[in-house]
Amino acid sequence: MQSGFKSRAKAEADRFRLSTDSEYWFCVCFKSRAQKDAFMAGARWIEFGTDKYIDGTRLAESLGVPIPSVDL
Repeated sequence: MQSGFKSRAKAEADRFRLSTDSEYWFCVCFKSRAQKDAFMAGARWIEFGTDKYIDGTRLAESLGVPIPSVDL
């Protein structure tokens, strides 16, 4: 029974760490909106979200970049 409690406590700690981790994003900046728009059009990243927020898992898949799966 103690093993079960320890296992559940570890799973809960892992879930908490994942749900409160703020280091899951990055930012790309340009000198102007025109530059940003030109990049987004040329890279065709707009199909993975909006002009501000990109679904990183979809982008990685399209680029053939393997990333670990996460169960939240």
